[in-house]
Amino acid sequence: MPEADFFQDLLISDWKGILRVLVSAMITYVVVVCLVRLSGKRSASQMNNFDWIVTVAIGSIVGSTIVIRDLPLAEGLSAVLALLAAQFMVTKATVYFPGFSSLLRAAPVIVFWNGEFVRSAMKKQRVTEQEVLSAIRKRGVHRLEQVAAVVIEADARLSVLLKETAESLERSETLERVKNYSSLVSGSHDAP
Repeated sequence: MPEADFFQDLLISDWKGILRVLVSAMITYVVVVCLVRLSGKRSASQMNNFDWIVTVAIGSIVGSTIVIRDLPLAEGLSAVLALLAAQFMVTKATVYFPGFSSLLRAAPVIVFWNGEFVRSAMKKQRVTEQEVLSAIRKRGVHRLEQVAAVVIEADARLSVLLKETAESLERSETLERVKNYSSLVSGSHDAP
């Protein structure tokens, strides 16, 4: 019966192939966990765009290594090691060369300033008013006038600075490197 052969081939081509996939999956899993652990907290923490790209690429390589017969395990694991090494070198370079960091990471941007939404920044960052309000609520704040600033960080999280914790927005050490801070302090930003 050709139909029976079709379904058997669809489910199980051969037991040797299944054993190969199982062994490859286990070895790949153990090696990748060890490599990620050795590469440091950065590869498993909150991700920026570069980290996300490396993670997706590693996932693709791991999947291919496990199921593609013509891809030897050593080659797949070498590719994972190469990506983690590249990530390590790039993140080290960002520590020693701050200009290099700005090429890889999005700059933080203020989207709410001194009780008003900064709509031009919100539009450019694709952040909605509801997302900003949600971050403010999560901080336990009930009134917008209690908020000094909301910043969309490089990792896309929203940081909420309260007026009681921000002594003076005009002299904020934590905001001075935020992309649109100086224009907001000088009052030359777009109308909210």
